Amino acid sequence: DMPLPSTASGGIPNVVPLKENYLAQAILARDNKRLDEAAKLYEKGLTQSPSVQLITSYASMEKNRNRRTDAIRIYEEGLRVFPNNIKLFEDAGLLAASMGEFKKALELLSRGLALSQNTAQGGDRIFLLAIARIHARRDSGHADLEEAWKYYNLAKEAFASSRHGKAAFPRDDLLVMDIVSIRLQHYRGGL
Repeated sequence: DMPLPSTASGGIPNVVPLKENYLAQAILARDNKRLDEAAKLYEKGLTQSPSVQLITSYASMEKNRNRRTDAIRIYEEGLRVFPNNIKLFEDAGLLAASMGEFKKALELLSRGLALSQNTAQGGDRIFLLAIARIHARRDSGHADLEEAWKYYNLAKEAFASSRHGKAAFPRDDLLVMDIVSIRLQHYRGGL
């Protein structure tokens, strides 16, 4: 129900579109190193015309500015608007994990995993590996080792049955998986 634009003498519309393209303006400001201006434009876009691309672009800029807490906030706002977007769960979960916020990371990644499985959107492998890595890294005892082992095995199965070609299970993860296995079998493995 957009009004038809009136035209000037040359037949060129003289009406500005109803929605401003905050994403494009923010990207231009960001690329021209006007980061505070870009942040204001991203914020306007976040409130007035949010999109997944705007959210990921804004969060990425904030991560690059070493404002990772702000980036998490942006992802969380994005998830309120787009609660079924797997990419937002993945990016937010991986960022939280890199910040050492393992509880938040596991919550986001687990929700993303459930969503990917319930909607058959794919991405299981990414979530399974990320959850396994967090448990192996957090290593707060035997329970974490068991969870790491469980998720590594699920990830390995997902890689083996992948419809997306012959993606190989990462070698670094195979090594960590072996270490987790040894630690689970050894009586002092929880140390």
